[in-house]
Amino acid sequence: MIKLTVEEKKLEQKKILKKLKPILNVLDESKKKVIEGALERLAFLIVEIKQLEEELLEKGYIESTTTNGTKQSPISQAYSALIKNYTSLMREVTNAIPKQEKKEKKNELLSFLSAEKK
Repeated sequence: MIKLTVEEKKLEQKKILKKLKPILNVLDESKKKVIEGALERLAFLIVEIKQLEEELLEKGYIESTTTNGTKQSPISQAYSALIKNYTSLMREVTNAIPKQEKKEKKNELLSFLSAEKK
């Protein structure tokens, strides 16, 4: 697992944000500020989720306890919380896109996110 430094994370977030920013071009002025903040949070979450996914692959979702039991690992708990926030932000962003633009921009966003997983 490669642990990114804070500076590397910020650089990665900027790259992702640059790819997400064109979404702002189709939004009403009243929605741009809110969605711009949401896109910044999405970029952050994408970087953090990737890091946690690598840790989960290495360490797993479950850890042993001292009483011979098992429990969900703190990494998997953090991952679950970030995924929940990511999903909520994605919904907010896609709902802000005007209906006529929604299908095209949604496909662009999905293409971008699919490429990020590879």
